[in-house]
Amino acid sequence: MYLQKQWTLYTDGACLEGNTSRARAGAGTFCLEDETKNHAIRIPGPSQTNQRGELIAIVKALSITPKGDMLTIVSDSMYTIQGIIENLRKWEDEGWMRVQNTDIFQKIAYELHTRGSETYFQWVKGHSNNSGNDRADEIAS
Repeated sequence: MYLQKQWTLYTDGACLEGNTSRARAGAGTFCLEDETKNHAIRIPGPSQTNQRGELIAIVKALSITPKGDMLTIVSDSMYTIQGIIENLRKWEDEGWMRVQNTDIFQKIAYELHTRGSETYFQWVKGHSNNSGNDRADEIAS
């Protein structure tokens, strides 16, 4: 019998030299309970934004957590959390019309649909001495 585990992963995105031709975005995941779940990701492609970093970090957190386990994702990105909690179903129903970062939101929707367990999202104020959020930010940068 499999015992369901509870995971908490902190996610963050960063963009150095944003709004310039030299912009470089990254994503970070941080897990206090299991350092193998800590990842720094360089955002691929021409669109280098903090928002894409935030979203890619959530995709990573969803994909590295065992499907049957409960997961809480802690993020300082209201854009990301509101997009997922308030709009994801509507965007799916409406065919993803006029949605920025559609490709990544679609990956998040897929991961959520295939998890088979509860997933929660929690907002935390950025740069407020929350150690998990601070570590995710360092990793993303």
